[in-house]
Amino acid sequence: MEAKRQSVLISSLHGYSVYLNTVPIQEVEKMIELHNKIISSNNFWNLINTDVVPIKTAFFTLLTSMIDTNVMLQNEKKRTVTSIVNSLDEMYPPLSSAVWKSMHTAINNIKDWYSVINIEKLFLPKLYRVLQNGGQYCASDIYPYLLPFISQFLKLSVDPHHLYTNFFTNMRQGFSVQSVRTDHYEAVTTSFGYYILLNVNNQDLINALLSEQLMPLLETCLKEDGPLAQIFSYEITHLIRYWSKNRYNKDNKSYICLMEEFWRNLNTLFTSPVNISSQTAFLITLRMGSEHGRKNLEMKLCNSGENIMNQSQTQNVENDTDVKFLAELKNFVNSICVKCFNQITEKGYITYLNKLIAHFEGDHEFENLFELLNAQMNFFNFYNEILRSWLLEQWQDIEDITELMFNLMKYMNHSERNEIMESLTEVRINSSFVFFFATYYIYVTKKLLQICI
Repeated sequence: MEAKRQSVLISSLHGYSVYLNTVPIQEVEKMIELHNKIISSNNFWNLINTDVVPIKTAFFTLLTSMIDTNVMLQNEKKRTVTSIVNSLDEMYPPLSSAVWKSMHTAINNIKDWYSVINIEKLFLPKLYRVLQNGGQYCASDIYPYLLPFISQFLKLSVDPHHLYTNFFTNMRQGFSVQSVRTDHYEAVTTSFGYYILLNVNNQDLINALLSEQLMPLLETCLKEDGPLAQIFSYEITHLIRYWSKNRYNKDNKSYICLMEEFWRNLNTLFTSPVNISSQTAFLITLRMGSEHGRKNLEMKLCNSGENIMNQSQTQNVENDTDVKFLAELKNFVNSICVKCFNQITEKGYITYLNKLIAHFEGDHEFENLFELLNAQMNFFNFYNEILRSWLLEQWQDIEDITELMFNLMKYMNHSERNEIMESLTEVRINSSFVFFFATYYIYVTKKLLQICI
């Protein structure tokens, strides 16, 4: 009997919702007294206290329809918003989806929604907890609504630095949840980019969030090998290159300082080869970002003086060359290579340097990078002072050392190459077969026979 009652109640709530979504608003207004009688009843609002999830889901579905009519709930705004906010952390996916849709509808239709509840004691703690827990395992239902939430922050009487720091900190913590990491990696960069756009004139705040939120998340991703690091690299590249291309726009002058802050933080992040593969891949992604540009990426944005989602701004990431950005990237890769040379005896730097040479030497935008490095470091002296002794001692990582030697030979003159080849002949006589095989293999695969003639 109880199951039948619940089934009838659920059907009635959904039927009521369909009715409100279907009939013209004039018909709803004709029966407004009857609707108000239902809405003012405590029995109606007590449905939110049930433990039966389908009933609660149907209740919030109906509540969304009521809010959408714009003629109902005018006298019940406080109870409406409070009921929704109290349920923001629901973990059952269909219910969570219904609640967040209600919240989204409420902030669009109830203009003073933030004034009928206690933002700091009720709303923000709920929101932070949801973000910290990765969307309560309902990220696919929650994350699409984050941008509208951020636009509403401008209306709140809360310290912006404290508000956004907590928002992105909890969001970053929630990003460790596997379901979020796999499917909703772009939520962080999209939300961050949107916030920067809304607060483009608050230089201190956006610089602080770049350093304290976005870069630590990038560091976490670069420590891993796998699809997450690659995907996040693409997302952050689109964001960074958007800032770069628009830095000289008169309305976005703060992007100039933001780009300087990015390179400064990236240099700190690349102090040591934490994960050579991921770090190299990220540099390549930064270089190739324009070739994988997303065209016609539309975002409906609002400014501080207007209603949410009432303006449209289209971000077009075109495939034209950003000369300034490429020059900065080239200088950064150069600094990393110099660091590798200076710290070559430390673990990982030989492999790192080989990967950088392999990926950037054939790029026309970087064609003179290693010639300039040769002028700075003198590759021939570097071989004589370091690599040659390692080869004689049959040092560890012999294949990487040999590969680096042949990489550097490409930028030496004819006499320097001949001298190295003569020293190689002597080394081979005293070396094991393993060394000879490694030398021969790399020698042939790099096609350096033609260079050394």
